[in-house]
Amino acid sequence: MRIASSQFQASMNRSLQINQTVIAKLTEQMATGNKIQVPSDEPIANVRLSRLRREENIVSQYVDNISAVKIRLSKNETYLSSMVDDMGARARPVRLGLGRLQHVCRLEFHGQQPGGTARLAVLQRQYQGPGR
Repeated sequence: MRIASSQFQASMNRSLQINQTVIAKLTEQMATGNKIQVPSDEPIANVRLSRLRREENIVSQYVDNISAVKIRLSKNETYLSSMVDDMGARARPVRLGLGRLQHVCRLEFHGQQPGGTARLAVLQRQYQGPGR
């Protein structure tokens, strides 16, 4: 009887230890809210999660790139509109020289100072940056 009772006690201890580790794992999963604690818990689900995270990072990079392009386009639009305005101011003296403006416009223009070319060059240097 002694051998049977000691074997019974050993098997009960082993069973209690196994149940204790299962309960500890379940408690940890409940505490963290994660079903998968280590990648070996569910390898297929882990692969899916890693793919999902990678795709999420790619999408966030696309969103960042789109916002950077929007900023760059708005800067380019500002520079171009400034250049167009300056070119319009430059076209006026050309029309003056061709005789397309009336005498009143010529007198009005005479009071204005030229310098649109210098402003256009400055804008172009700002847009291109040094060394480009």
